[in-house]
Order: sequence, then structure tokens, then C-alpha cells
Amino acid sequence: MRRPFLSLIAAAVVLAAALGPERAARADAAPDPAVTQVIETQLRAFAAGDRRTAYAQAAPSIQAMFPNAGIFMEMVKRGYSPLIAPKATDFLAPKPARGGRIEQRMALVDADGRSWTAVYTMERQPDGAWKIAGCRLERGSDPAV
Repeated sequence: MRRPFLSLIAAAVVLAAALGPERAARADAAPDPAVTQVIETQLRAFAAGDRRTAYAQAAPSIQAMFPNAGIFMEMVKRGYSPLIAPKATDFLAPKPARGGRIEQRMALVDADGRSWTAVYTMERQPDGAWKIAGCRLERGSDPAV
């Protein structure tokens, strides 16, 4: 009776190793569609050059640092260019963060074919909507295909 159970554990270990820790964890915690929709809306706006829509996805704390959509987009172009029209994206498992926030990770391949992980800090607003309160880019260790 233990053999099937051990085989199942061995298969899970092999699968986790093949997919990597981020993708293996994905089965445990699916991204919240309300959170991913905000990020996807902003990414589409970046690609279309729609600075107002992109800016509207930012939390009030971000909007306070960048007081209008034009200034916000210039910051994105200078420091977050991989987010402008990525070739591919894949949401990974979210993690809880301080203050009721969510850390939503997203694997992406930028327009030049380089791999990245974008780590979004998502913050629930008083009206219940999610907004982007921060983003950090980490260079991928594997070459993008």
C-alpha cells in the first residue's frame, strides 16, 4: 500500500524540480483574478501608450510620488522598460505581504527576449479595488527562449 503513495511523492518531487519552485508553488495559491486584471490592464496600457489608464492602476501612494500620468510614464520608460510590450507573461503564485498587501509575481519576456520576474506589491483600496503600490524587477537567471 505504501508504494503508490511513495511513487506519488516521487512524481511530485520530479515535477517540482522540472518546473522550478515558483511554478510548483503555483498549484498551492492561484493568483486572484482581480489582482491580475489590474496588472494586465496596466501592461496593455503601457503597450498602447495609454498613460492615463496605466496611471489609473497605480495606488495613491505612487500617484503622490508621480503627480501626473506623463511623469509616471517617463519613470516607467526609464526604470521599467521590460514592462512595456513584453512578448510573454505568466503569473506566478502570490504571497501575502505586510499590511494586508499581496506580492504578486509575474514571469515575463521583454521585447528584446530577456527573461525577468516582476514583483508587484498590490494594495486593496477602501472601495475594495486593488491598485499597484510598487513593482520591482528581477533579472531572470535563465536565458529566455
